[in-house]
Amino acid sequence: MAIAGVKAVEMEKSALFIIASLRGVRAGSILAIDGFADSDLLENYNPHTDKVQKAIKAETIIALNALASLK
Repeated sequence: MAIAGVKAVEMEKSALFIIASLRGVRAGSILAIDGFADSDLLENYNPHTDKVQKAIKAETIIALNALASLK
């Protein structure tokens, strides 16, 4: 995947958006990239880094602000 320039892989959100569309509701998603899209991901993956924790905190604040702005 790295050769193809893939920056991230995410599969679960597609179901969220399809169900939201079928039910006529809005849906959103914020993702923290915490690894790399490569075949070696399983060997090098470590979700317990300061960078990941900062990304999770930032995305939580962004999501809460987005929810607060909905009308």
